[in-house]
Amino acid sequence: MKKISFVCETTYNLFIAIILLFQLKQIDDIDVTFFVRNNRIKKELIDNLKTLKEINNVKEFNYSIFNDVYEKKLITVYYFSFMNYVFPFYFFNKFLQNKGEKYKFDEIYIAFPDMIERLLVRLNAKSKLFFYEDGIGNYVEFTKRFPLYTCFTEDLWSFIHFRKNKWKNVDGIFLNQPDCFDYDLIEKFKINNFVGNNMVENALNTVFSTQENTENYYSNKMVFFTQPDDKSPFLGRSYKEIEIKIINMLNNEFHDSIIVRIHPRDDSIIDNVKVDNSNNMFELMAKDYVDDETIMISYFSTACFTPKLIYDKEPYIIFLYMLFDVDQLYRDSYKVFLDRMKKLYKSNNKIFIPKTDDELIDSINYIKRNNT
Repeated sequence: MKKISFVCETTYNLFIAIILLFQLKQIDDIDVTFFVRNNRIKKELIDNLKTLKEINNVKEFNYSIFNDVYEKKLITVYYFSFMNYVFPFYFFNKFLQNKGEKYKFDEIYIAFPDMIERLLVRLNAKSKLFFYEDGIGNYVEFTKRFPLYTCFTEDLWSFIHFRKNKWKNVDGIFLNQPDCFDYDLIEKFKINNFVGNNMVENALNTVFSTQENTENYYSNKMVFFTQPDDKSPFLGRSYKEIEIKIINMLNNEFHDSIIVRIHPRDDSIIDNVKVDNSNNMFELMAKDYVDDETIMISYFSTACFTPKLIYDKEPYIIFLYMLFDVDQLYRDSYKVFLDRMKKLYKSNNKIFIPKTDDELIDSINYIKRNNT
């Protein structure tokens, strides 16, 4: 029996991993272990995950042992990072709060190579390594991220242990829309559409069964998706102020039809606006809620693409990245992806990229006139 593992850092990772799990089970008889980050994925979701009979083990991890380290001098941080290379087995179990358990897998599936993913790969140098979709980042940032995976320290560690650098020998990436992925040095695989697959839908409903306040969406056809707090390195220090300013402006103009969906990693408090803090799995809600008249607004959120990628629905999308002080390199990447994304749409007038506040308001009014 083939032993495989999924590492899930976020709720979206968990959603995609469950879908991919059933796809792989159609091909092979597999023993499955999920590693889930318990300070980003809610406890009730992890408890629900443990009830799925298709999963053999669920292990929880977090990076709490780093909390003190990063408050110390830079040399301490480098020393701690170096020790991760020297003692990967120790630190891997430290993150899992285990006492010396060994984990050997034939295949490893990750969305992003954070610390525990790197350790798991070092401890399984002969296993196959696959990426799976991590949201919009795979499509617009992968070529920027990938040099991090193939850095000098990984080369050195591999050389010392007489092994190939696995990050230079990735076996593939699973995506909802491979045609929109522009990195040709990795083999691309398509994630099967799960709609109509009762086993997958039942598993997703089991894990994400705690949906709350969904009625708020059905009475508001305009959704604003905030960005996580940890996006500040990419969007600039003032991006939260800009985001809240835009939200208040839209609320003043369209109070009766807008709801703000707070990102799970966003601690913003927004007053006098209809807000969804429930952290429902929007990717599941979109099946029933989103239609061709829905307006989805964000800086550049994965959730805006989900209705098309998964359900072949075509809501209006308004991306706001031109209103933020973001590097031109990112703007160029977004444009390349959007050009590919627009080709998937049957209608060519449903994606808007305003350059000013006035253009944003005009775009929404234009959409509303078309919908009446």
